[in-house]
Amino acid sequence: MEYNEIEKLWNKYDEKLNTLTTMNKLVLTKTIAQSSQKTINWLQYRNYYSIILVPLMLIFLLHPYLIPFNPDIKIIAGTLLLLTFIGYSIWHFISGINQLKKVDVVNDSVIESVNKINRYNTSGINRIKAQIISGPMLLAALLLIVWDKLTFNPNFFVAVAALAFASFLFAKRHLNQHKQRIEKLLSDVEELKYYKD
Repeated sequence: MEYNEIEKLWNKYDEKLNTLTTMNKLVLTKTIAQSSQKTINWLQYRNYYSIILVPLMLIFLLHPYLIPFNPDIKIIAGTLLLLTFIGYSIWHFISGINQLKKVDVVNDSVIESVNKINRYNTSGINRIKAQIISGPMLLAALLLIVWDKLTFNPNFFVAVAALAFASFLFAKRHLNQHKQRIEKLLSDVEELKYYKD
């Protein structure tokens, strides 16, 4: 065999090897990206679920107090606070959904994906921290709505304090879980940098 024939044969096999390497990188990228995309889809589902669940749960719990509507100032103030809480929560969930829709771990570069996930993370942390403020607002709304049915005794004040403390603990636990999920998602996305050019 002459040198030219050997060179052509070598180039042909080199091209096949490059094609196989590219295909392997693509398959690995898509496989790793599927795990990240499942986490992103799950986070979106939670936001959609919360948009529906939060108002329905509050309306279901309070409908006996809201249906025989008396133009009492306490019920009006409680209802306005409740609607403010629901609107604020829905706004946060919708903004979270919009931020997650922008994340495309397959087509974006790793840096773009990480930046978009970090933006979602920041807004999620702010939303959870806002629960510490909005929790007492919700509690005040509930108390105002059911004010006429309440009996003020020491047990009542203990129950309110326990509810406020439980709300704080729930927000703190929710914040820790959110951080853990996002850290895992970011580590999965950063793993893609070894397979993307």
